[in-house]
Amino acid sequence: MLAVNEPEDLFRILKDPNAMLPILDFMGFSSADAAFEECLAAFFVLVRLAWTIVKSCGYSKYRNNELLVQFVIRSWSLMFYVCKSLETRKDKHIALDWIFFAHSQLGEVGICARDDAFLLKLLIRHCVAAKGGESMSELYQGFCCMYGVTNTVDPNSVLLEHNSQLRDLDLAAAAEVFAPLSAFVMDKLATRNIKAITNDIRDTFESISEHFVEPPFTNSEVAFNRKIISQFLQSGIRGKQVRPLGTLELVPAKTPYLGVYKSLFFIRGKFACLQKRAIIGIKTKKSFENLELAVDEFLFNLYVNPFSVTAWLTAADAFCSLSYEYLSWNANDIISNLELIRNYQRQSFHCYEQAQSLLHHREFTSFNDGQFETDAPISEQAMFIWGNYGFLCYSMIAAPMSCLSVKSNELKGLGLWKSRYEDLIGDGRGGGGVAAAGVGGSGGDGFAAEVQGKALLVSRGTAAFKRAWKKDPEDWRYPFMLAKMAILAGNGTGGGGGGGGVSSPELVIGYFEKALPLVPENSGTKEQETILDVQYGLVSYLCKALSARTLEGDYVMQVLARNSLNKDGSLTPLEFDDVEGGDESVLAYQAILRELAYMKHFDKKKWQHKPFWKSYWIYKNIFNDVEKAKSELINIFQLRSNARSFINFWKPEFERPGRHYVYIHKYTIALISILRESKDLESLRHLVRKSQKAFDVLLYPRCRFGKPDLMQ
Repeated sequence: MLAVNEPEDLFRILKDPNAMLPILDFMGFSSADAAFEECLAAFFVLVRLAWTIVKSCGYSKYRNNELLVQFVIRSWSLMFYVCKSLETRKDKHIALDWIFFAHSQLGEVGICARDDAFLLKLLIRHCVAAKGGESMSELYQGFCCMYGVTNTVDPNSVLLEHNSQLRDLDLAAAAEVFAPLSAFVMDKLATRNIKAITNDIRDTFESISEHFVEPPFTNSEVAFNRKIISQFLQSGIRGKQVRPLGTLELVPAKTPYLGVYKSLFFIRGKFACLQKRAIIGIKTKKSFENLELAVDEFLFNLYVNPFSVTAWLTAADAFCSLSYEYLSWNANDIISNLELIRNYQRQSFHCYEQAQSLLHHREFTSFNDGQFETDAPISEQAMFIWGNYGFLCYSMIAAPMSCLSVKSNELKGLGLWKSRYEDLIGDGRGGGGVAAAGVGGSGGDGFAAEVQGKALLVSRGTAAFKRAWKKDPEDWRYPFMLAKMAILAGNGTGGGGGGGGVSSPELVIGYFEKALPLVPENSGTKEQETILDVQYGLVSYLCKALSARTLEGDYVMQVLARNSLNKDGSLTPLEFDDVEGGDESVLAYQAILRELAYMKHFDKKKWQHKPFWKSYWIYKNIFNDVEKAKSELINIFQLRSNARSFINFWKPEFERPGRHYVYIHKYTIALISILRESKDLESLRHLVRKSQKAFDVLLYPRCRFGKPDLMQ
């Protein structure tokens, strides 16, 4: 057997003709086959001569002899095919071992890239076919010698400097380098081994990107896809998407380098997202720039992969993240960029709708395109496919956006025609639906469109959370959000939500009670000890339903008793004066205040500001106790300290982007009201003084709400 990994054995074989006899026997030649044996022996002599020339100390005088260099390279390349014929099922790497050895020997004298890179082309072609193992390290060594690109795919294999003659990384060469490198990067992205994607690999992608800046828009199919997708993303929200877009699948015969285009823009977008993740928590505009770059790249990816579900989901996630970034920055940016946030949310909604439509109509769908993180846990897959869509719908409904994204001319027109149709078929009692609700007149059609848009968002968000919960039944966030969606729809609190559906309060309470056992004991956040969102959501809903007379006091107390934070009796409950006549509603409000006190006990660092707000509301609106109401509300402010900020609470882990500033605005307006009512002028002066420097957290600093301007 030819042991090419040992230079001494190779030298012995090439020097001693008798050493070739075992090889000839292995190949099936007898001593009678003298003619072929002599030819084979002559070939070994040629290879031996090339070996001697390469190892000769005086080779430098022959370096400029192109004919001699060609002789060395061609003879050693021909040896590769001889070794190929010696391979067996047990040992399939003799030829590759030889070509690796030949490259290292010729590289030492700097001629591995001579003769039009004949040897390197042979090496690269067979390394690509081999796929994996040592061949990948040798493949990138070949790229390094041919094009000068350095890609460290194996930290244990260092690329050597062979001082070879480099070739230009032109369009064809860039595509050649991209094919194996993209497979490596896509595998690391799919398995979340991000650390394996080194800086030199990213530099190589930048060099390749210089030749593939954007999709080939000169191609009619790509141009058509861009037109259709752009019109779709810029259109208003009309309703649930019934059918996938009429885009075109690209044909490789008509699109040169289609394999590069199908992966390059996705990888570049992922790199931009990784850059955003690297600076997370740092308030700089760089995060916006990285996300905007990612959005552009993912749009390019859609133009060439219009039937990929993952491509649409990734683009939707990028648009959604960009809207969240603006909502989380500060209150001033929210007001200044409302239209921009609206567009991002609308585009994200359209992308999610297209993805869901592709999932429903499987004949149009492209699966297993390598763009999905195959090693992602089920929980993250559920969040990526369905959960994020539900949270987007909730963010579009809730303040500060307040259904702004669905206020489109298309939806307004649909509302108008719907009202006219209902008037036409009415039974003489004023018609039905929107027209009967007093929508006519100034602004009526706009209000009808908003109601219809909110109903659509509630419906789509609810469906998304249900699908996510079905895929990941252990996540508490999905039943919790289903309860909030039911509340937004006006379910169980006496209507008025505009969500387009009516169901019993038991449905909302049932969702909360299903979420409570799923809440983990530890939040996973260092500063926030306990997750109290579900507990507060249930208590807040019971309070609202009790106030709206949708629920009776005894039922509210029963629900609180079976879901109390003080089931073991270890906490001291609040004491109240006895109620004359035993009014059940008053007893229920007292039970709610006790539960709120338990929450404050567990939340020592005041991440949960809502229990203080709800206590304030009950004392002010139910018990008419102004002083107690003020003492509860003032806990979430710091008016008399030297701190610049006048608020004394933080954003909880689960609070949605932008809601923090909504709460600050609501609490500030309420504090102004209660301070005036209690004639606490000193605290009011402190509030005015501090609020003048708080433009970054006040969502509507000059909003009056029927009262004198806060800033005057």
